[in-house]
Amino acid sequence: MFKVIVLITTLLTGHSLKAAGSLVFGQLGRMNTPFDEGVDNQFLQLNISDKREAGRWGLVYRGSLRYYTGDRGLMVSVPEAYLSRSIGKSEYSLGRKVIDWQESTPFWAMGEISPLKNFSLLEQEREGLFGLHLKRKKNSWAIMLYASGVNIPQINPSFTGKNGAVLGKNEWAYPPPSSVRYRDKDIPIFYTVERPELSEVLLQNSIGAKVDYTVSGNHCSLFGGVKPENSMRLNATGFYEQSDSERAVVMAKPFTNHHYFWGSGCSRSFNSRSFGLFEVSAGIDGVIPKRGVDDSFEFQALKIQPVYQRLTYMTAQGKWSNAYASLSLNSLYLVDGDTINTNIFSQKPRWRQAIGGEFSWAILEGINLFMDYKFDLKTRDMVFISHLSFQISRRFMVGAGIQVLNAPDSNSFWAPFRSNDSFIGQLSYAF
Repeated sequence: MFKVIVLITTLLTGHSLKAAGSLVFGQLGRMNTPFDEGVDNQFLQLNISDKREAGRWGLVYRGSLRYYTGDRGLMVSVPEAYLSRSIGKSEYSLGRKVIDWQESTPFWAMGEISPLKNFSLLEQEREGLFGLHLKRKKNSWAIMLYASGVNIPQINPSFTGKNGAVLGKNEWAYPPPSSVRYRDKDIPIFYTVERPELSEVLLQNSIGAKVDYTVSGNHCSLFGGVKPENSMRLNATGFYEQSDSERAVVMAKPFTNHHYFWGSGCSRSFNSRSFGLFEVSAGIDGVIPKRGVDDSFEFQALKIQPVYQRLTYMTAQGKWSNAYASLSLNSLYLVDGDTINTNIFSQKPRWRQAIGGEFSWAILEGINLFMDYKFDLKTRDMVFISHLSFQISRRFMVGAGIQVLNAPDSNSFWAPFRSNDSFIGQLSYAF
C-alpha cells in the first residue's frame, strides 16, 4: 500500500493534474498502552484538494488516505467532491457537499447530522452529503434544498475482521469484546458478519431543507429533513458452541436506518478595525431515529438489537478573530438522550453538559500554534489537544503536538479511549 500512495503522489505532482495537497508522515509517542495494544504508531497520509472555476461552472474536491505501517489497512475519507453551476441567483451542485447547518455545532463534532471524517475522534472535520443541492438567494433570504437517492455512510473509524476476531484500524476504533464470562470462566467470542446487499446500503432516499435570513449582521436559520443515519446499525445474535473448544459464536448484520433531523440557530457579528471580528451564536439541534426493522435477519439463542434514542442538544459560541489569531468559547447541553446504556452496540453521545475553547495563533511567519480544550461538567470527561507547526520551506513543514484524555465515568463515550494520551510528530511535504 505504501507503493500505491507514492505512485498517487507522483501522479498528483505532475503537470497534468494541478491538485494541491500534502504527504504527511506521522509518529505517535504513546504515554500509555492503548486499549488495543496492537495498534500502530506510524502512518502515512495523503491529502488532496482542489477548487476550480470556469465561468459559471465550479469543481470542488477534497480527500484523504491514511495508511498505518502495520497490517490494519487503509482509511479513506472524501469530505467533498461536487460539480456546481450558477444560474442567476441560484446555484446547483451535484455530488458530496458539506452543508453548514449552523455555526455553533461544528466545534463539538457530535456526528449526528453531518458525518465526520473520524481518522481521529478528536478531529472536527465534517464530511458532506451526496445528492443534488440547490441554493437560492433573494434579498435577505436564502433557501437550500437537498435531495438524494444515494447513501454513502460514514466508515471511520473502521474495523477489519480476521479468523473470527474484530480489530480496529487505529486506536480510535473500539471493537466489541473478545470474550464473555460463562460458567465462571472466560469464553472467546468468534464473530461472523452477514454482509447486506450493496443496494440495501447505497440506494436510500434523503431530503432536507434550510432557510436563512440575514440582515445588518444578524442571521437566523431553520432546517430539517429525513435521511439515513451516518453510521449503520447492527443486529446481532449468538449461541454457545462446544466442539473442539468452547466458544461463543456471534453473528452480526449491519443495516441502514433513517432518522429525522431538525434545528434552528441565530448569530450576531460585530466587526471592528481595531479589535477584529466578534461573533456570537446559539442554536438547537435534534435527531429522531425511526425504528428500523430487518426482517431478513434470523435471531437465534441470543438477541441483540439497536437502541433507538432521540437526541436534542443546545449549543452556544462566542468567537473573536483577527488576521493573526482566533479564540472561541463554547458550551453544549444535552436536552434529550442523556441516559446510560450498556448495550455493546449502542451509540453514545460524545458530550452531555460541556464547555470548551479553541485558540489559534500565527506566532511568527511560518510558526503556528493551535489548542483545543473540552470538558464535560457531568461526566468529568476531558479532552485537550495542542499542535505547533513550523514551515521550514515552501514545501516542507514539521509539527509537534500532544493529545490528552480523561474519562473517569466507565459508561461515557470517551472511556475506551482514555489511554490514548500521546505525543505526535509530523513531517509534511506540500505539492
